Amino acid sequence: MIAINSLCSLLPIDIKGKYQLRMLSFKDLDWYTHNCREPYYNKYLEFSFAKDVSLDKLQSVFYNLTVGYTIKATNVSEARLVLVDSNNDIIGGCTLFEKEYEKEYEIAYFIIPRFQNLGIGEAMVKGLLSHLKHDGFKFNSISAVVMSSNKASSGLLENIGFKLTSEYKGRRGVNKVYTIEIDNIKGVETRNNKRGNRKR
Repeated sequence: MIAINSLCSLLPIDIKGKYQLRMLSFKDLDWYTHNCREPYYNKYLEFSFAKDVSLDKLQSVFYNLTVGYTIKATNVSEARLVLVDSNNDIIGGCTLFEKEYEKEYEIAYFIIPRFQNLGIGEAMVKGLLSHLKHDGFKFNSISAVVMSSNKASSGLLENIGFKLTSEYKGRRGVNKVYTIEIDNIKGVETRNNKRGNRKR
């Protein structure tokens, strides 16, 4: 399970000096739910939020998750974060999922089309992983699954240091599994390693 208290203590995370990564909140739910049903969001997913689940069901799931984030429930199965600009408009986001084995997680991410191909997605994922590593969040490795046709996402992961560890045939084609071990996460500066670099 994901320790939501520990995760919330890292947030918000500054990304590229222009954006902030924070937990999904109640005020985000309408936009977030409808965004998950957009064609660009579902293009590279095995599971279609637009076709495989009703809008009411999706709203209920996200609402219940957000309740857990708000009360800082001890553990949750997934943590959904949003990336916002200076106007608090959402331009992207990422999700951490628990995996079968303790201290292993999976990450998924998105950037809305207008902000794609600007290095924002890579900076967001790298920034989150750096904070998870350096600010005491306990895990051994993080994986990501991408369709083989999603070259941009594969490139993003490889640039950060993820390694291709396996492939499997999914509903819509071949999926690639990328994994990064905690020791291989290279960092951006975080609150804790900034403090560690100060001269005494």
